[in-house]
Amino acid sequence: MKLATLMVGITLTLAACATEKGVMRVDGSSQEASNSSLKQMAESLSAQDRCRLQAAILRIQIGDASTWKAGNTESKEKPDPLGTMLNGMSFQQVLDLSQRYPDKAGTPCKK
Repeated sequence: MKLATLMVGITLTLAACATEKGVMRVDGSSQEASNSSLKQMAESLSAQDRCRLQAAILRIQIGDASTWKAGNTESKEKPDPLGTMLNGMSFQQVLDLSQRYPDKAGTPCKK
């Protein structure tokens, strides 16, 4: 899959759900819930942090081959591998998880 196509897919699928104390967390219960919750999370962030979230998700997807299936899940009701991996995580936790993987795509976010 081309990097540009993957970035578009990530951009379209970003989302997160609100939990107590206003902390947004990923709901990985289904592909639809994952997409919706990541979108909400992204929308609540500054442009810089949205870019950091997208870069972190890309880094996780590239670093963990099982997450490539996330965009190919046939049923919206099935849990997707990326959503399952990120379930219950906050923005900072997603960033922290991404640090476990090498940055093969480069960090596109301006400081």
